[in-house]
Amino acid sequence: MDWLEDALPNGKPHTASRIDDYIATWKERGYEDGIPDEVPDGLMRELIAPSYKAICFALLKNDLRLRTLGFPTPTSGWYSAFKQIELADRKRDGLRQLFLPLGS
Repeated sequence: MDWLEDALPNGKPHTASRIDDYIATWKERGYEDGIPDEVPDGLMRELIAPSYKAICFALLKNDLRLRTLGFPTPTSGWYSAFKQIELADRKRDGLRQLFLPLGS
């Protein structure tokens, strides 16, 4: 899928590899001859059946992480550290508000 990597913005190789993973996973699930070009929209939306149309829709929606195809969003360790700091600040501020004098 070299053409796909060239077509994606900034050469997003992770998107091309995820598409390869998507196709390989569905081949293991019983689509040995390859995934179909189209399936009924209900099956596509519920992620019950794969299709190249679903891949195209994901790319047209600029979903380069392919969340619409069922791939998880990668999480960052920095985000969880930030949330821990934010929760600690919120807890500290909540206690501070409990002990403020009534006139302030």
